[in-house]
Amino acid sequence: MVRVDPNNEAVYCWAALWRYTQQPARLICIDAYDDMITKDERLRPSLPEGKDIRTATLEEIFRYAHHLGFASFLEPAVQRGLIHPMVNVFNPHNEQFGRYRYETEPYRHFRVLSPSEAKDANRGLENLPLVVDIDLVSFSSLRDLSHAHGLIDKRIASAEMLLRACREKPVCITLAQSRTPIPYVPANTLGYVRDKTLEMVERVL
Repeated sequence: MVRVDPNNEAVYCWAALWRYTQQPARLICIDAYDDMITKDERLRPSLPEGKDIRTATLEEIFRYAHHLGFASFLEPAVQRGLIHPMVNVFNPHNEQFGRYRYETEPYRHFRVLSPSEAKDANRGLENLPLVVDIDLVSFSSLRDLSHAHGLIDKRIASAEMLLRACREKPVCITLAQSRTPIPYVPANTLGYVRDKTLEMVERVL
């Protein structure tokens, strides 16, 4: 498990994994937000000229990942083949689970799959490595009306149930604190949420 902040630094971890597996990873996002904003490629940071994930140094990849943007990093991760276009998102605030597919027609976007499509969405992907990205904002957010520990515990428990239901253990878990560039997780709950989430991950693993 790797702690990241901001969340887009998870792309660095996925790139390092790709260099080892040479395969895109299946992604489960546990997040209150889907981070699926799409951007014109000309407005995004890029790797040094003439380099890609295969040839760039790890330091260059980290700088690239750090500047991708905390709400728009999934698109470049899919485009570069680090993450499979089918992305699973679980929101502990409402306990809703959604499956999205990145598509380029008629425009670039993540499309939420219908229940019938989602049923078979993961078929054929069993051999791809599984990665999980957990954003602490899933459990305590500045937008919450309540930061009671009981409510936080309930949200963490729902995430634990999801992870226990997975048929295999993830090869990589990234844990985003969501404190930079905007402190979405309140300072007065950060320590509690982080410690309880780490305990949950240890139980699952």
